[in-house]
Amino acid sequence: MDIQEGISYRMINQKDPYGSLTQLEVFFANNRRPVDFSKIVSPQTRVLVVGEKHTRELGKSTIIQHMGVFRELGFTHFGMEMLDGSRQVQLEQALLDNDISSILLCLHGYTTFSPNAAQLYIQLANTAFKTGMCVIAMHPKYRNQTEQDFTTYNEMMNQNMSRRIIKVLREKPYNRMVVFTGNAHAAREGRTMTQLLVNRGVDLVSAGMVGGRRNKQQLNMEKAARRIHAEEELFMVVRVHGL
Repeated sequence: MDIQEGISYRMINQKDPYGSLTQLEVFFANNRRPVDFSKIVSPQTRVLVVGEKHTRELGKSTIIQHMGVFRELGFTHFGMEMLDGSRQVQLEQALLDNDISSILLCLHGYTTFSPNAAQLYIQLANTAFKTGMCVIAMHPKYRNQTEQDFTTYNEMMNQNMSRRIIKVLREKPYNRMVVFTGNAHAAREGRTMTQLLVNRGVDLVSAGMVGGRRNKQQLNMEKAARRIHAEEELFMVVRVHGL
């Protein structure tokens, strides 16, 4: 099941020299289908895994906007692959103190993927905390990684993160968790984190946030948007795995 989320553009140039703003507005009005996570999960869903492409910023912004919805749906914990699991205690104190610099120290090397990555990841953790969810640092303790052992490293991450989630679920029967991770870990194939959880009998839903499928009309709209200095990331699809 694909749910298209058309993200409105940021207009810097107020003029409309190419006639493109009107076209963009019409396109969004006709094609936008906002993501409704209440239709994706059920009351029995204990884990919602949402995958992102680390280099894109729309996914991060979208999850920030929906954080209150997750809490209303009954989720108690928000796990982030991007936070160093060995710094869980420091993270909790930093969130209590609203200490941005200390939260930044808990980010595990994900700050350079996009211009605003650090700011958005910090905002994700802060927003989850302020809505009343416990923020869980998911990234395993770092070890030296080389290109040759990337597959092994990824498998180790999947195993460690799945164990971390199981631990949270076992602490209390009403614990429910949103997990924000990379698309590769959210996929439902192979020995991914999500598939390992499914194999353990966890009732979960997984989804991946990817760029929209660009037909000719979409490409024309994006080109027009770039010509007026609008945001390049105009389209996103939330793809729910297995539906």
